[in-house]
Amino acid sequence: MKKGFDILILLFILSCFLFVVPVFSQGTAKAVVTKDVKLFQEKGFGYSIQYPADWIYRKQDAHILLFSRKDVAEKYVPIVGIQNLLSTKAKDGKYPNLMAVIEDFQNQIKITKHAKVFPPEPFIYNKRGLRLSGQQFIAEYNYKGVNNKQYLVAIPRLNGDIFHVFIYSAPENQYDIYFDTAKAMLDSWIIEK
Repeated sequence: MKKGFDILILLFILSCFLFVVPVFSQGTAKAVVTKDVKLFQEKGFGYSIQYPADWIYRKQDAHILLFSRKDVAEKYVPIVGIQNLLSTKAKDGKYPNLMAVIEDFQNQIKITKHAKVFPPEPFIYNKRGLRLSGQQFIAEYNYKGVNNKQYLVAIPRLNGDIFHVFIYSAPENQYDIYFDTAKAMLDSWIIEK
């Protein structure tokens, strides 16, 4: 199973340079199963998200979740990751604004082989009476000889103390196959006020 997460290892190794969000409170994750989806909702993460019932999640760190398919034989698989980053408004925060988050992730990708990073575009989060202005971009890169494609969305919390980052990353030949799944997860993502 560990091999299934190799595709994002690079991103999370590079993310070691990022300041982490401390665990605000220890809670028990809820995995509510409906017909074809489960719901991740844990106090302290600041959001909930639905994911396919035949996928699993694991905590990479106190502030990082990785979602992927169960029982995969492939070495590299599609991954959806969500990461919380502190702004300079919070103690030990690193990022003064949203563009600093975007630029940091883009720079991390640019150091990989054959990297191509497309310019960021606006992303509007508008759910349950909460409207937030974020940014999104697509990147292509090579990791361990495998061409990958990534879609990233970064959204600041209303008070600006945390940036939520949603990443969909997959080998290029699987990206389009699982994009609708990643998009459905993004559409189900509910950020707390």
